[in-house]
Amino acid sequence: MRELIRNERRLELCFENHRFWDLRRWKVELNKLNETAKGMQIQKKSDGLLQYSPIEVETRVYKDHMYYGPIPYEEIRKWSQLEQNKNW
Repeated sequence: MRELIRNERRLELCFENHRFWDLRRWKVELNKLNETAKGMQIQKKSDGLLQYSPIEVETRVYKDHMYYGPIPYEEIRKWSQLEQNKNW
């Protein structure tokens, strides 16, 4: 059931910029977060037809400590017992 729910969220959130946050929240394996973002380059050929070529858009490099973001400095200053997340 968990996989069905995650797949449904994948489809619903993929174009709303929420997908990444779901992956981090679920602590998916780093190899899934480190996948290269791909796109499509479209060129018009001389005969008027379009040629589609896959391209790499962004190489992503995530590490274990990046599951949690940094705590804003102002928040740490407000609360003396609050500690910054590891490696930030």
